[in-house]
Amino acid sequence: MFVPAIKEKFYEKISTLEGNNKPDGIIFDLEDSIDTKHKERARDVLLDFFSKPGIKKISLARIKFLSESIPSVQSGSKTTSN
Repeated sequence: MFVPAIKEKFYEKISTLEGNNKPDGIIFDLEDSIDTKHKERARDVLLDFFSKPGIKKISLARIKFLSESIPSVQSGSKTTSN
């Protein structure tokens, strides 16, 4: 399932999916489906979603133009999460 990271209504729906309606995986799009002026908000919404209890953490992320998208990469610092 592909989800534009800016669409908060999808996050609410994801939490309620069960059984055959629950996808094997979800890909949160932070690039093509997000207007440039909304990318920072989309990242904040995604980070908030993953900080909630009971949400499994992301195991792989592909972000186009990574060094331009994330300030910590620009500064050379590294971050990790569980």
